[in-house]
Amino acid sequence: LPPPWDELVKIMDFVPSYSVQGRFREIADSELQDLPSSRQGIEKAIKDLSEGELECLHSVLGYVCLAYIHSPPDVYEQDADETVNIMGRLANTEFRLPKWLSMPWLLVSQSLGRRPMLDYAGCVLNNWERIDP
Repeated sequence: LPPPWDELVKIMDFVPSYSVQGRFREIADSELQDLPSSRQGIEKAIKDLSEGELECLHSVLGYVCLAYIHSPPDVYEQDADETVNIMGRLANTEFRLPKWLSMPWLLVSQSLGRRPMLDYAGCVLNNWERIDP
């Protein structure tokens, strides 16, 4: 993907290790906060992308948003007698995606006519490459 979306692709290589370390959110906050977050900025940054690039961006945003939501694993870091919800988060913790992640995902989804979620198309159908051209 072209800039500024190439930063998302670069961080994808490290999602597993940063998530296990409970550092993904911290790293994403420092490395990705310069992504466009205004409607005009995002529309300008995606207007020349092909449909395939938009599909790729949709998938990458889905994985990054899920990693951001599920990191750090609070359930393992808290005392055993703390109350946690079904997501493994402290019951009294409210969580929201930052605008620099949520707005691109919403607008890319809208441009593709899809919902902002990591669906079968995003993680299977559009996530392959030809091995023997």
